[in-house]
Amino acid sequence: MYGSDSLDTFTVTFSESEAYVILGEKTVKKGETYSFQVKPNKFYDLSDITVTSNGVQCIKAGEMTYQSLDVREDLYISVTGEKAEYLTDKTGIQVLKGIELERQSKED
Repeated sequence: MYGSDSLDTFTVTFSESEAYVILGEKTVKKGETYSFQVKPNKFYDLSDITVTSNGVQCIKAGEMTYQSLDVREDLYISVTGEKAEYLTDKTGIQVLKGIELERQSKED
């Protein structure tokens, strides 16, 4: 016989990207609000992202904190709208900020 905890606990999985990391628990209990953070990786802009849980937009609860309310099933958290930060070089060509910094540090 299964314990009641297994029926009342859901699994949380996250989308993956080089642009961000999602920090949060891997499980959530039925009916609870699930809170998590989305943090940008170096050289990425997350100022205009959309965060969803099973396709439903999450509530922004702080600078980098989001929530999914009244959980009733396993959750898949995803992020869209992340942007790489670019610099424009002397010739007008845009380059990824991280690549430009690496190039400058090698020339020094």
